[in-house]
Amino acid sequence: MPPDPTPKLKVECPACRQPTNHEVLFQHETDESPGEHGIYAGRDHQVIRCLGCERLSFRQASWCSENVDPDTGEPEVYETLFPSRVKTRAPMDAERYVPADVSRMYFETIQVFNAGARVLTAAGIRATVEAVCIDRGCTGSNLAAAEALRIRNQATSRTAHL
Repeated sequence: MPPDPTPKLKVECPACRQPTNHEVLFQHETDESPGEHGIYAGRDHQVIRCLGCERLSFRQASWCSENVDPDTGEPEVYETLFPSRVKTRAPMDAERYVPADVSRMYFETIQVFNAGARVLTAAGIRATVEAVCIDRGCTGSNLAAAEALRIRNQATSRTAHL
């Protein structure tokens, strides 16, 4: 039986949430070499499909002759996957504990965290904590309000210190 001509690679699948085998459905190679001084570079743009759940993704692999693996002497390949494979956090059931507008703020904060936007995440966490404090009638400075939530058993001591 002849070998399968479809290239395969192992990458993290956003749906399976683990490294799985993917097949390359389409590939376009780009030569980005300036042609000067013997420096060569390139990019491979690929549409890939998980062989487990069949979800489609996009993969970009780039390399440059100046970035070489010292053990193999081969150029190092830098991989970028879309959608991003940032470790994600599943949201809690916020609707049960806070009003709808605060819950919406919390879910948007989880979305920006999962997208890797750390500065926006920090702003979202602060705004969500302040909204919960206002909803629960906790007043005072930021730390005093968080401590009031903890005393009322509406936040754990661990989350109150965040």
